[in-house]
Order: sequence, then structure tokens, then C-alpha cells
Amino acid sequence: MTTRAVRVLGGLSTVQDFYFGDDLLLRRHDYHVDIAGGFAAAQYVTDIEEGDGYFS
Repeated sequence: MTTRAVRVLGGLSTVQDFYFGDDLLLRRHDYHVDIAGGFAAAQYVTDIEEGDGYFS
């Protein structure tokens, strides 16, 4: 699987990285929790399901 990355500056975290699969669906979200000491966090998206035209 090819992964595409997008870096976003600002928002709830100073720097956030979003990783998308070949199907352009979000697969991973990396960020630092600035309000809690800046520790690194990552969320992985698995078992994507479609319901009423929306992915969850």
C-alpha cells in the first residue's frame, strides 16, 4: 500500500501529520498533545465501514 502524508500546522496541535492509503481514506493521524505537556500521540484507523454513504 502506498501512503500519502499531509502535514498541517496549527489547530489543536502545533503540528499534525495525516497519512492516507491508496483509497485516499485516513489510515493514521500523528500529533503532539500540546495542552498536556506535548507528548506524542498516534491514532490508527482500521476496520473502516460505510454507512449511508459515510465512512466511519
